[in-house]
Amino acid sequence: MIFLDNASTTQISEEINQLVFETNREYFFNPSALYINSQKVAELIKENIKSVQTSLYAQNFNVVFTSGATESNNMAIRGFINNNKTAEYLFSMGEHPSVYNVAEDLKQKGYNVRYVKLDKNGVVDFEDFKQKVNQNTAFISIMHVSNETGAVNNIEELAKYAKMVNNKVIVHSDGVQAVGKVEVNLQKLNVDLYTISGHKINAPRGIGILLVNKNLSIKPLILGGGQQINLRSGTENTSGILAITKAIEFASQNQQTNAQNVQILRDYVKHNLLSQIQTCKINESSVNSAYILSVSFSNFRGEVLLHLLAEKQILIGTGSACSSKKVDNRTLSNMGNTKEQIQGSIRIGFCAKNTMEEINLVTQTIIEIVKNGYNTKE
Repeated sequence: MIFLDNASTTQISEEINQLVFETNREYFFNPSALYINSQKVAELIKENIKSVQTSLYAQNFNVVFTSGATESNNMAIRGFINNNKTAEYLFSMGEHPSVYNVAEDLKQKGYNVRYVKLDKNGVVDFEDFKQKVNQNTAFISIMHVSNETGAVNNIEELAKYAKMVNNKVIVHSDGVQAVGKVEVNLQKLNVDLYTISGHKINAPRGIGILLVNKNLSIKPLILGGGQQINLRSGTENTSGILAITKAIEFASQNQQTNAQNVQILRDYVKHNLLSQIQTCKINESSVNSAYILSVSFSNFRGEVLLHLLAEKQILIGTGSACSSKKVDNRTLSNMGNTKEQIQGSIRIGFCAKNTMEEINLVTQTIIEIVKNGYNTKE
């Protein structure tokens, strides 16, 4: 099997898998209990918090461990929102459903929600952003790297401009597709809240992080015993915490080397598809993550291609797994793609372990299927 849907999830690495097993065996004690065994677990969690802060240059942030990116994104937004419905809340049109659907819910409840357009390359339209940021803008959420196309938003510049207009504005960024793939330095990004997911970087599902600026006060979503400095109650997932911490360490240490190697694979697929298939279009920006390649075919359904490849033990995606049952694609639509191009889109998600031999086979198989026209617009 060749797995190329790494933007939806990743395989747990052997080292992290072993770490989870050993942690569950040796450190199963409740870190809130008073005996020495539990105190050691509590200290272990503190050490891992420091490690996350070091890896991401986030010493000025509290590290809140959650059940995943969806909870982290909900916590970032709902933890800040209050009853002030005159304030403006700004989101990009390219956000993940765990951000966009929260924004839509707030809008239905009467909050003043506004959306920033994407340009044809899939990044936030900076001119539209500048027009919509004002003194009433209280909260902004812009994803760091698009989960659909891999387009990298210049979060540092966007946040800098927003805070120049209103120095009280709170900026959140969904960094799920960024950590380990592009440089993530919280000292530079100018954000107040930042989301991370474990299962996108070879840790298990069910563990995520919300980084919260220490100067920021937000309301917890989950109340209870007051764990994690009252920001997220509930007995901590010790094995998950150790797993995501180690995954962030690995990904951060090898980020540049891995990205360079993956870029070679991505460029190979892109070049060959464009040269061999006339109806092929690449959805990308000038600054793009090497790990995601969004491709549209105007004469071939992406879902059909997905299933034909799966029969050959090649697994790809057609876009966000959280929106896989929807006919439309909000990001691709906002980039100006036609209905046929959107229906004919696939998303190839690379990982550092993919080989050129695998990628060559996948590329030639896609070309063969599309050129032979197994499909089509049924």
